[in-house]
Amino acid sequence: MSPFLKKLLFVLLALVVLLGGALAVVAFTFDPNDYKDDIQAQVKKHTGRDLTLSGPLELSVFPWLGVEANALALSNAAGFDDPEFARIEHLEARLRLLPLLKGQVELGKIALHGLVLNLQRKADGSSNWDDLAGADEAEPTEPDDPVEVRGEVDVQDLSIAGLELFDARLQWRDGDQVTVVEGLNLETGPIRLGEPSTLALSVMLTLADKTQLELKAQTDWQFELDGPFARVDQFSATASARGDAVPGGEQQIALALSAAYNGKTQTAAVSDGELRFVDQLVTFSAQLDELSSAQKAKFDLKGSNVDVRRMAKALDVALPEESGHWPNLNFALQADASLGNDRVEATTLDIGFGELKLTAKAALASIANQTGSGSISLKPLDLHAYLAALGYPVGAPKSAGPTRLDMTYAIAPDRISIEKISGQLAGEALSGKASVAQFDKPQLRANLDLAGLTVSDWVGGEDASEKDSGASSSSAGDLNSMEVPMDWARDLNLTARVQISRLNAYGVKFRDVRWTADARPGTPVKQQLVANAYGGQLALNNSIDASKPKPVLGVDLSAKAIGLGDFLQDGWGSRWITGTTELGLNLQSQGATVGAMRSSASGEANYKLKDGEVQGISLVDLVRKASALAGGSKAQAAQSGEATGFSELVGRFLIQSGKLKVQDLGGNNPWFKFGGDGFIDVLAGQFDLKLAPTLLENPTTRNDKTLSKLIGLAIPVEISGPLTKPQFKVNLEDVLKEKARAELRDKVDEKKDELKDKLNDKLTDFFRKQQQPKSEPQQQPKTTPQPAQQQQQ
Repeated sequence: MSPFLKKLLFVLLALVVLLGGALAVVAFTFDPNDYKDDIQAQVKKHTGRDLTLSGPLELSVFPWLGVEANALALSNAAGFDDPEFARIEHLEARLRLLPLLKGQVELGKIALHGLVLNLQRKADGSSNWDDLAGADEAEPTEPDDPVEVRGEVDVQDLSIAGLELFDARLQWRDGDQVTVVEGLNLETGPIRLGEPSTLALSVMLTLADKTQLELKAQTDWQFELDGPFARVDQFSATASARGDAVPGGEQQIALALSAAYNGKTQTAAVSDGELRFVDQLVTFSAQLDELSSAQKAKFDLKGSNVDVRRMAKALDVALPEESGHWPNLNFALQADASLGNDRVEATTLDIGFGELKLTAKAALASIANQTGSGSISLKPLDLHAYLAALGYPVGAPKSAGPTRLDMTYAIAPDRISIEKISGQLAGEALSGKASVAQFDKPQLRANLDLAGLTVSDWVGGEDASEKDSGASSSSAGDLNSMEVPMDWARDLNLTARVQISRLNAYGVKFRDVRWTADARPGTPVKQQLVANAYGGQLALNNSIDASKPKPVLGVDLSAKAIGLGDFLQDGWGSRWITGTTELGLNLQSQGATVGAMRSSASGEANYKLKDGEVQGISLVDLVRKASALAGGSKAQAAQSGEATGFSELVGRFLIQSGKLKVQDLGGNNPWFKFGGDGFIDVLAGQFDLKLAPTLLENPTTRNDKTLSKLIGLAIPVEISGPLTKPQFKVNLEDVLKEKARAELRDKVDEKKDELKDKLNDKLTDFFRKQQQPKSEPQQQPKTTPQPAQQQQQ
């Protein structure tokens, strides 16, 4: 070794010895606790806050330059609730000195124990860190003697023995809402670029409603500047929630995955993704390529044999008790996108839920502009049997035919347009289109065609036998107290047309049905229904004004040439009256409940029935029997399987408080001329009619010993009972008594007239004789004696 090098090494060794000695002297003579007041004063000067150093300060110099502090507290800003803004129970940090000579930074474990941080924001928007942020934003002052940096530390040479955050607590007050994060623990293994490490995290979060959320996570990880490159291996986390607001009181979910990022290849990936809830598994993965340009992305999500019933039970979702076997759910979602080019090339969702097989596809031409298109396809399915198996029977508990659907749609920023609908609904052909625009205030448009529809297949209902029994008073009361839902009509914006070739509404059959609806916010909803039925035509116009506190309902009904008998038979199971019917009805009603709507109903109706009959009763037979029994204590009704025909029945209804007041009833048949009045109580479903048909004279009535006595009389007929089973009663007692009294009066008057005539004759003879001149008396001839009666006259 050259003498120069020997001298240089000697000098360097001497410097190291001197430096070590100096550090030793500092370590043994310097006490940082002597500078607490200076430290606190500087904090006060720069922040305006009080720093309290309650615990001892410890300083180490060699081989580690380190500091330990205990019980540090920083006061809160003035006017806020908590006295302290932050508190630290223990702080520890160390730096190894000798590696600095090699340009390496080697830190020991950085530990922070017992951190408490109180954050608060008032109603006026001010927070308790505003003053600290203002201090940071102050313009820096230039130092008197700028320090020239002569060297650099390569981050590659940075290492940390680990990070340790133990039992940290964060409290966040926002007005009256308080959220608390506590038990925050974070610990890592040694941290050095390019070398693997570990991380463990746990935290407890308490929400304002006292719900507690607990999170635990751990993973292996690595980061390299070369690339850069980062990876997370075998990441696993569990999150649990407890509290009254949590279904079942407690729930837990688990997540696992691995992820990587490579800056050189411009790729990123998530693999082996698993999400578990109540032992149900969903897997996922993602791949990103060309991150600096096209940003191509692929995403896969898959669920196999997911027990939906078990998940619903865990989430307190009520399922029908009678529900049968629920199939497991299988689904797969695949998406391909070019994020850099602002589009999603293809998205496919396949769902298999037992017999239900559905495929949905979508593509976005512009993600930013939210424009795209797609399709939905439902394979043929016996929907009624399927829903019944799930415990949700719909309408009639029988198969109504297959249901399938094929639909294409287009997406715009403010519109979804279903451009084409084709398929079957319960075996009936379905086609059409629809759209929704302006989602904040939806504008609905629809145009649908359906080959046939049976209402009871979908919403259930009574058959004819059930209708005969009538509704119970309790169920009617429940219905009357039900509120009429009208919120949907207030802001409705709708234009719709539905054409149904065949419609069966609880047995009542219609053909060529066309329903249209038109509504705009703030105006009444207007609906129109036209149909062919029972040889005639039916037209119904309906308006709903929901802008008032008590909604107003208006109905205009027109029926022409409707076969009433078949209509009643199909709809109510009773063909008690027949005939060709014409009807015009105008009705208005107002109320917030069904009962109020019924009771406030008012309007009028005009009707005409031609060439029909009232079946199950012969009015002629009823009158004949009532006349025969008129001498009894009371009149009795007699019914038979016969009928009472009529050529015409006309009249008018006044609708008042839910009742139909029958007026101007008229009509005739060969036996009677009809008349009468009364009420039909729609709410109670009862007749209260009093008719007065006049028996006409014809060969039959003239030659009938019983009926001949009643010709020309208005015969009282009472109609009562249910609307579908009216009861008829004839009361002839008063009529016959009145007729007898009238006949007696006629005979008395006749006898009076006869006596009056005879008296007039006698008086006339008497006065005539008195006016004749007197003559000689003549001898009267002998006469024979007269009978006593003649002598009295």
